[in-house]
This record gives sequence, C-alpha cells and structure tokens, in this order.
Amino acid sequence: MKIVARVLVVCFLAFSLSGCVLVPWIDSYKKIGVSEADRQSLLQERVLDFQRAVYWGRPEAALAFVKADVRDDLWRVIRAKGDEEKIVDSKIEYIKFEEESYAAEVDVAVKYYRVPFYVVEERVERQQWTFTIADGWRYSAMEILEIEELAEPGAFG
Repeated sequence: MKIVARVLVVCFLAFSLSGCVLVPWIDSYKKIGVSEADRQSLLQERVLDFQRAVYWGRPEAALAFVKADVRDDLWRVIRAKGDEEKIVDSKIEYIKFEEESYAAEVDVAVKYYRVPFYVVEERVERQQWTFTIADGWRYSAMEILEIEELAEPGAFG
C-alpha cells in the first residue's frame, strides 16, 4: 500500500509541476472561433497575415486567406499591381463586426508608391471578411475609399 501511495504522490507532483494539460486543448478550441470573442480576436491576426503576404509580394500566400469564389479576381489585381505598385506600409485602422462576428468590415490604411515615381501615396482599403467554422476568416471583397469618404459631415462637431 505504501508503494501505491508513493507512486500516486509522485504522479500527482509530476502532473501538477508540468503545467495544465488542458492548455493546448483550450487554445485549439479558441482558434476554432466558436465564441464571438474568439472570432473577433482571430480576425486581426488573419488580416495582418494577409497584409504581410501582400506587402512581401507573395500572392500565393495572400490567396490562402481569400474565399475560393473571389481568388481569380484578386489574383488578377495582385498581378497587375505587383509590377507597377510597391507597398511601403499598411495598418488596420478600424474593424466593424456584423452578424454576431461572422462578418466584418476592415479599413486598412495602405502606403504605397508607383514605379518609377517613388512618391508615397496613401489609400484606405475597406475589406470585407467572412467567417465559417470550416475555413475561419476569409477575405471576400474590397473597395478603395477616398480619404474624404471616411469622415462623414458633422461626425466630429
């Protein structure tokens, strides 16, 4: 009996000192996006990964974040801009979640220059993202906004 008790004490100490075995499971559960809060936190990571791929000129990596039905259209845009436009910086300015965080509108400020002029310009891309449990967040559409469109009349005063 003493041996069984010692084995149980050793096992308990080893288990308690090794950390919680549930942490990887809980982390995986959050990455699925079951709760609204999880979906919201996952979107920012996804948009940043997408923007990094575009920034580094890796269209194949960027297309991994895009819904299947719009991949061909985005591929053509990326190919056309890739030769004539270089992105200097991009940052998320605003995220608006809709439909219990299964859809979102993301404003991304993009600084870029056109080859061979090297004058940095800025635009805002309003990206549409949609979420499914099977695929996670996927880029689904984008429109270029003029800076004037961002501030509605009377919004600040």
